[in-house]
Amino acid sequence: MVRAQALKLSWIAMLALAGCSDMTKERDDLRREVAELQNKVKLEQAKLDVLVEANRLRRQQIDEPIEAVEPSSTPPTKVRSVAMCYKDYCPCEGDQQGMDTVLCDQLEAGVDVDVRMMIAGRGNREVRRQLETGDY
Repeated sequence: MVRAQALKLSWIAMLALAGCSDMTKERDDLRREVAELQNKVKLEQAKLDVLVEANRLRRQQIDEPIEAVEPSSTPPTKVRSVAMCYKDYCPCEGDQQGMDTVLCDQLEAGVDVDVRMMIAGRGNREVRRQLETGDY
């Protein structure tokens, strides 16, 4: 009976050892699969990095012409060759009514105003002043 038990134990030990070798083989297979998957992840990451860099370069090439078209600063303002006053009459200063407003708008827009219009505006302002003060 001792011998039967010893055989039984040795048989169990052999099965256990056989199971261990199967588990070791499975463990090695799993490690190999994990290593392969890690390599695939590294490869995909490298591909992604290449695509990101290509996209960045493409955007940079697109943005450069746009920046070249955009003005770097505001264009210089037109230098006024138009006199804003005629003698002592400045339509953009003081009380603006009627003709003063029209002349001032034209002068501020850079439109040349005829001297006769400035003389008429000066006369109109003087007439308004006389009517308001009663100084005829």
